[in-house]
Amino acid sequence: MDADKILLTSLLALLARNISCRSDIDILDDDPEVLDCLYHAAEQGNADAQCLLGLLVENTADKKAPENEEAFHLMEAAAEQGHPAANYFLGNFYRSGTWVDADYHKAVECYTKAAEQGDTDGLERLGECYACGLGVPADDDIAFQCYQIAAESGNPKAQCFLGIAYLEGRGCFQNTGLGFQWISLAADSGHPAVFLILQNEGLDIARLSGGFRHAQTLLAGTTDDWFADSVERVFGQQNL
Repeated sequence: MDADKILLTSLLALLARNISCRSDIDILDDDPEVLDCLYHAAEQGNADAQCLLGLLVENTADKKAPENEEAFHLMEAAAEQGHPAANYFLGNFYRSGTWVDADYHKAVECYTKAAEQGDTDGLERLGECYACGLGVPADDDIAFQCYQIAAESGNPKAQCFLGIAYLEGRGCFQNTGLGFQWISLAADSGHPAVFLILQNEGLDIARLSGGFRHAQTLLAGTTDDWFADSVERVFGQQNL
């Protein structure tokens, strides 16, 4: 393998494991040469390239057009090679019914594989499935364990759900102090999904933490409509 191929492989691996939001994938859509390299690497069986292309296609294609199933097939190919992030996103496809019939059981299988491969997003989503009884019998104890491991690894959504579990005593002894600590930590991350979780749970802890100030800072420097929407839905128009 020559130096250019080694560099490309390294960059693909770095990108594929650090895409934290679907909108992040747009950075790959700005340069035709980058896309050509991605397609070439994907055709050669590079799982990182397949995962990244799957996200890119999923982010830009018309989901109502049944012929646009390239995203699913790319992600499936990467997942079959044991790619952790691909298994997570494939699980999302099965859970939401994007490009394929919704199947919670298959979603759980994918999240389990991702979690076993060290993907904390997959582990957090597996916790959600156990908490809500999607594809598996509802089990607060297992959900709590999933949240706890992912939260301790730094996953913001897991930190938020772990905090809520402590507040409600779901799968653990109720502990308000720990609950607010974990939720505050999650809100401080500025992750838009955390704000939506807090809104859905009717919690205002994000305002009490650094999360609101952090959201203001991020919002001032972003052109991401989805992120702006998320922040405004949680915090309202005031001071934004």
